[in-house]
Amino acid sequence: IRGWLAEVSSDVSLAVLFDVLLAEAAKGIATFLIKLRNYEWLHQRKYATVMLSMVMEALSKVGLFAILGLVFLPRWYVPVDTSSWRPGEACHNFPDYRMCVAFSGCDTALNTTCCEGMMFCVARRLEYSQRRVMFERAVHGPFFVAPFIRILVTVIIPLVARAMGHFVHGDDRGLDVDMASIGEEVDLHTAKLGWRRIVAPVFRICALIFYLNPDNVGGLCHYIARGWPFGSVARVELPVEEQGDGSGEEALRRRQATEALRCALDQASRKAFEPLDEVMELKMNFLFVSFFAPIMPIGLVPTLLARLLEVRSKATKLFFVRQRCWPGESRLLHETQDSFARIACHMAIVWHTGLIVTAYNPHLYEWPAWQVAGSWVVAIWFVTLVLHLLTPRLHRLRRLFGRRCLS
Repeated sequence: IRGWLAEVSSDVSLAVLFDVLLAEAAKGIATFLIKLRNYEWLHQRKYATVMLSMVMEALSKVGLFAILGLVFLPRWYVPVDTSSWRPGEACHNFPDYRMCVAFSGCDTALNTTCCEGMMFCVARRLEYSQRRVMFERAVHGPFFVAPFIRILVTVIIPLVARAMGHFVHGDDRGLDVDMASIGEEVDLHTAKLGWRRIVAPVFRICALIFYLNPDNVGGLCHYIARGWPFGSVARVELPVEEQGDGSGEEALRRRQATEALRCALDQASRKAFEPLDEVMELKMNFLFVSFFAPIMPIGLVPTLLARLLEVRSKATKLFFVRQRCWPGESRLLHETQDSFARIACHMAIVWHTGLIVTAYNPHLYEWPAWQVAGSWVVAIWFVTLVLHLLTPRLHRLRRLFGRRCLS
């Protein structure tokens, strides 16, 4: 049970790191770097921001598995007898082992376990079948856990945090007072229960993380310390000549106006819904599937189920979790999608030909370096040439089939 819990917890942590933290970090760094260059047109600036963020996020998500698949997994060296394993003799030529020994300053003659956990050293000690199992297990998390963690973090947890925030600050948001009581000083914080004061900062921090925009609720520290910044919605009595007839229609109109104001304040406090970010999630999922689906085909089943759930949860995220954005032009979406498809296609060619030449080559350690590099380059060139030759013909067939269907 402990081993299973450790594996699941590592997969969940990896999913949170990949699908939440890395995406936000890549977006922030890309925005900062693009600001350093003074673009003439806003469209060029947005396009550069999206593409740089996409490249950084793709490299951060696929880079770890690329190192495992192209460096750790292949049979770069002749298998050794692990019964008389000595890291100082078997790993002394590896660059990571040398750097570890140089920085740690340990004596390999006296300490036989010095720096034996370096990647090349571990790869040399383990058999190929064991390294392959480790590589395939590393792909489990992004396939089986990460898609559902994404739904949990972006939709379900924000809804729970929003409900808890409304419960804690219910008096601040919905107290309905008369004009005579507005002048009185009413300390709402003392009116709350003691346990509500204790848990309120925790719920406020969760709300700021998952769905509130700190700039729209008075700032990070102000909201954590004081809570909802807008106060309660009060009913103001009109002068006699401007009052209605007191009928039920007038009361209904007032209730509707009060509810509209509350909804407007609630909308203004949320983080904005970004269509480009939503499309970016689908792009990263397509990139990951195109890279690792041949390694673990069964992983397509949970990924497909998770994406179906996620697409159907976008409306919930738009209307109840995020602030509704203003409509914008679709040209940026189409241009970034076209560029992403070209980049992803060529990256997939490099990746799969590299796996065939190195990772799944049983005689790799017998090949010289020039043969490995030459085989890889030739394979990339051949597959790319075939793809470029077939693409125009496939487009012609698609247009011809479309015309026949319409006729």
